[in-house]
Amino acid sequence: MAHYLRIASPFLLRTHVCAHRAYKTTLNLNLLIHTQSTRYNSTHSSSTYPPDHNYIKHTTKILKKTTNIKQSLLGHPPTNGELNTSTNTFIYPTPPPTQPFKYSPSPISVILAVPRPPVLKSLIETLSTLGVSSILLVRSSKSRRDYYGSHLLKNFTSNHNLNYTWSDNISGSVINGLVQSSIPYPPRIKILQINELQRYIKGHPTITSYGLKNDYSDHCKIITHVSDSKVTTSDVLRWENSEKAVFAIGPEAGWTDEEVLLFKEEGFKIATLGESILKVEQAAVVCVGVGLDHFNGGK
Repeated sequence: MAHYLRIASPFLLRTHVCAHRAYKTTLNLNLLIHTQSTRYNSTHSSSTYPPDHNYIKHTTKILKKTTNIKQSLLGHPPTNGELNTSTNTFIYPTPPPTQPFKYSPSPISVILAVPRPPVLKSLIETLSTLGVSSILLVRSSKSRRDYYGSHLLKNFTSNHNLNYTWSDNISGSVINGLVQSSIPYPPRIKILQINELQRYIKGHPTITSYGLKNDYSDHCKIITHVSDSKVTTSDVLRWENSEKAVFAIGPEAGWTDEEVLLFKEEGFKIATLGESILKVEQAAVVCVGVGLDHFNGGK
């Protein structure tokens, strides 16, 4: 079963803001993104935080202003608002009812074999910053089974309206990435059940998806795999000339030959990332970077 995931908690950022030494800040708060709001008046909404929250510290100690603050409700366009310092409440225009929640419109998607928990947490943040459209988390035969038992992937709930909640650790990584990028549109994130990869590739239907072919029918499909192939990701993107791309990135030990064959049967092309043996997080960034260059005019 594939699950779509959405952010649920308003208190997610875990970075440390040092007010008097800005260079030690672990994250650039380029856009304050709120995950929950309440009605303030007929035209404005508000989000309230604890006094020691990064947003409050950043606004009062670094920006040193209470008006014209760049902020956004998650999934909606950035706007300017103000901070009520007596209640630690940000106030900003309410998105119109005709403006639906928006996910990242990027042409790039990633299928990712779940790596070690610290790597996954960091990589979700990085991919969110880079603005990928979707992330599909899967378990390869060479992935350690206990990675799926990580606290990062626990406590999922779902219903048929696709309103999903997930652990604050993953949510925090997404928000951190978006705050850094200054773009408030998150990626869609799915996770397959632990033994579902082959069924998904072959197209057996699940509750929220009808398989790989259906999900990426209009994408240029690339699988990164150690082989004798001299074909690069740039080559495949240029040859396929599609308007979207999906990269299948395996675990540290790589995809199995059987998994590679299954991907190839569904139209994936094997590509090399060069002679260097890369870590998962490095391979992901290289793939997305090449994709961004291709779709942004480097064809």
